[in-house]
Amino acid sequence: MTLASLPAGQTVISRNFGIYQIRNLVTDTRYVGKTERGFAVRKREHHRRLAHGQHCNAHLQRSWNKYGSENFVFEPLAIIEPSLLTIFEQRAFDILSLKRGC
Repeated sequence: MTLASLPAGQTVISRNFGIYQIRNLVTDTRYVGKTERGFAVRKREHHRRLAHGQHCNAHLQRSWNKYGSENFVFEPLAIIEPSLLTIFEQRAFDILSLKRGC
């Protein structure tokens, strides 16, 4: 189920599991990941590491340093059952022709 396909008025539990991307608005490059702790938690973790120059993905870190935080967005792509996260994450890599970063 994607976030866009949720019926009107339906709430998403705060600890949602799923696939997300961090997208550079200038270059349209993407970092795709999965979360088992919830989108808000994962977003904070990435932002903190990027802001302190400690992100495990060197390409994303260099891009963040070059273009600035204002040119990046964190976008949930899909809410996925925990047991299927790795399969869907790999599918996102395949569709977007991405390489693993961390």
